[in-house]
Formats: sequence, structure tokens, C-alpha cells
Amino acid sequence: MDGKLKIIAVAVSVILLASFFVNLRLLGIKRSLEMERESLKQEIAALNKKIEEGVAERKKLQDRIKELDTVNTQLSREKEDLTQQCKALMDVRDNLTQQLQAANEQLEREIKMRTYFEGRLGESQDENGRLKNKNSELEIVLKDSLTKIEKLKKQLHFARISATVPPVPSGDGNAVELPPISVPPQSQKYLEESSPRIGKVVAINKENNFAVINLGANSGIKVGDSFSVRRGRNSIATLNVIQTRNSVAACDIASQAVAIKIGDQIAQ
Repeated sequence: MDGKLKIIAVAVSVILLASFFVNLRLLGIKRSLEMERESLKQEIAALNKKIEEGVAERKKLQDRIKELDTVNTQLSREKEDLTQQCKALMDVRDNLTQQLQAANEQLEREIKMRTYFEGRLGESQDENGRLKNKNSELEIVLKDSLTKIEKLKKQLHFARISATVPPVPSGDGNAVELPPISVPPQSQKYLEESSPRIGKVVAINKENNFAVINLGANSGIKVGDSFSVRRGRNSIATLNVIQTRNSVAACDIASQAVAIKIGDQIAQ
């Protein structure tokens, strides 16, 4: 009986020892498996990261493909536009070529016409020279006529002035008595304010460019005398006597820096 118990105890001890070694072995295997699992997890995480990067890269490539498609479409449109423009330019070139040919033909015709007219021009130059000479002669005659007309116009205007002052007596029986020069009523006061060679402007005719002064033949004034018109200390105009009466004279306004007025002083 004791022998059986010992055998049983030994068997149990062997079983327990075997179970211990088995558990120890299983624990090692478990740890190894856990380590492999952790390694697999890390590898899976790395693979997932690579997959995500690959997806992002694929999306970028897809976006790039879309951009390239857009650029390609735009380039195709530009190509079509350039093709149409090239065709239009070729049409313009053909049109210009035709116009150039027509212009060359017109130029040849004009050259022929020019040669013809140059011949005619040579013939007409002599006639033109003669016409120029006649024109110069006519211009001289016209200038002389215009000068005479201007003189006659002034004499006519002087002759139309109504008489307020008697004319200068003349000893020559053949002398022509000109109508007296009119002095406006508002200028009569200046007739009495003159000294022998100092007087004033008593009337102005701007249309015919002459003035009347309150000095006449009684003061020794004669045709051709010159007077300086003064305002204050400044000389503003020059008058040349063209007709005289007893107490007044008509003067041509030879020059004036400032427009003269009735009442301006005159002196020789």
C-alpha cells in the first residue's frame, strides 16, 4: 500500500513537474507571440501609413491629371484659334498680293501718264512764265489803284463832313476849296484851349484812321506837319496833317501805341 502511494506521489510530482515545464514553455511561447503581435501591429501601422500616403499621392496625381487635361483642352482651343488666325492671315496675304498687283498695274499707268504730263508741263512752263509776268504787272497796277482808292475814300469821307468852321482863304484862283471839317459839339471847348503849336484831339474817325485837332491854318499848320499825341508824360501816337482849315486840321494816324481819345494833348 505504501509502495502504491509512493508511486502515486512520484507520478503526481512528475505530472506537476511536467505541467510546470509545460506552463513555463507556454509562457515563453505566449511572450514570443505577444512580441510578434506587437511587431505585426507596428508593421500594420507602417503599412497603413504607407497606404494613406499612397492614397494622398494618388489623389495628387489625379488632381494633376485633371489639371493636365484642362491645359490640354485649353491648348487644343488655342491651336484651333491659331489655325483660324493662320487661315485668316493667309487670306489677307492673298488679298494684299492681289492689291499689290493692281497697284503695280496702276503705278505703270501713272508712270506713263506722268511721262505724258511732264511733256505737257514743259510746254506749259513758258506760258506760265508769261502769265507770271502779266500777273506781276497786274499786281503793280492793282496796288497803285488800291492806293488811289484809299486816298479817294479818305477825301470822300472828309468831303462828307458838314461845315462848322469856314475854309482857309486861298490866293490861288484855281485852287479847289475842300468842304470844311466837322467838329462835334462836345469837342468845341477844345478849340479855344490851344497855343500856336500845342493843341488837343477834338474828333476821331476810327473807320478811316484819321483824327481832327484844334490847330489849323491860323496857327501856321500846313499839310505834311507831324504831331506827337501825349497822355500825361507819355507819347502814345503820331499824327500827320493831310488837310487844314482856319482853326482845325485833319490828320492821318501814322502810328499809335495806345488808342487815342478826344482830349489827348498834341504837340510838334
